[in-house]
Amino acid sequence: MTMIKNTEKLRSKSVTLHKRPVSAQIYLTYKCTSKCRSCTFWQKKCEELPLDKVRTVIDKLVDFGVTIITLTGGDIFLRKDFKEIFEYLKSKKVSIILCANGIIFPDSIIEMINQYGRCYVLFSLDTLDKKKYKYLRGVDQLDRVISNILKFKVKARNLPRMFMTVSKVNYEEILPILNFCKKNRLSVTFCPYISAEDAVWVTDDPELKFDKSIRHKISEEYHKLAKLSKTERSLFGFSEYYNFCAKVCQGETAGPCGAGYDVITITPNGGVSACLNLPEIGNIFNESLEEIYSKDWQSQVKKCYSTLPCAMSCTHQILLARKYPLKFIAESIRSGRFIDYIGFLK
Repeated sequence: MTMIKNTEKLRSKSVTLHKRPVSAQIYLTYKCTSKCRSCTFWQKKCEELPLDKVRTVIDKLVDFGVTIITLTGGDIFLRKDFKEIFEYLKSKKVSIILCANGIIFPDSIIEMINQYGRCYVLFSLDTLDKKKYKYLRGVDQLDRVISNILKFKVKARNLPRMFMTVSKVNYEEILPILNFCKKNRLSVTFCPYISAEDAVWVTDDPELKFDKSIRHKISEEYHKLAKLSKTERSLFGFSEYYNFCAKVCQGETAGPCGAGYDVITITPNGGVSACLNLPEIGNIFNESLEEIYSKDWQSQVKKCYSTLPCAMSCTHQILLARKYPLKFIAESIRSGRFIDYIGFLK
């Protein structure tokens, strides 16, 4: 309860400073080359927005004040017009994050990314074990994923970043994956698996969720990460985030996050939500973002963070950096991560 009350105070202050989100996630497609146990995207069906409407979405977000745009899915590289979408984003001079599973990653994409400095790729990598990969991802593609990651690393202008969803199945691989990233000059974030019965896109898989027998073990792994993050450049995220994850792994609810305040979500049909785990509050083609934001979306967010143990890095890292600015800056300089931040945002 103390964590929630303290963060509520922080949120009430930061809302006045951040009345509109600076970051947006555009889900280009539900189509995917994986069938992950932790995600329901690949099971959904929805018509993709045509290129002209994707451009309209980008225009409206930029006009609303968004300066960082994440392209995600599904597998974004399944879209035949991906290059045109990327080029249009470049023309808007926003910072770009591309979320990829690494199965499709052609050389032409690598060249295009490296021509634009304000872009980094976030690869999803949950294990280095082929059997576990097939179990978690539903496809036998680990060798191809590793090959594409290392190929991109050789040519990458900015430090490639991995994202590991930590679950009951793979938590013992946290340090091995960190060592793999250190060895290959990669960056990595470790985010706990989120399970919820009524969430829009995450699953409630008993084989993945933390039970009482291992909560303490996983929490201890996150405390180790908190110590390492103070000096380790390959470990994306600073110590307070990983200490926060340790509490969430013990079952503590998250407290206020940046959903809707710092980050806005656009679904493949133009739906707008504060977070993809929450119902849509409007559609960008039927209403202006100003009209959508005038609705009571805050009550959805509060209900979610009051009940769900969630530690998604897209919002909590921002909020915790704002709460502990001196510690965030000191650790970023000491570890060398500030070089990566500057390279992405400049």
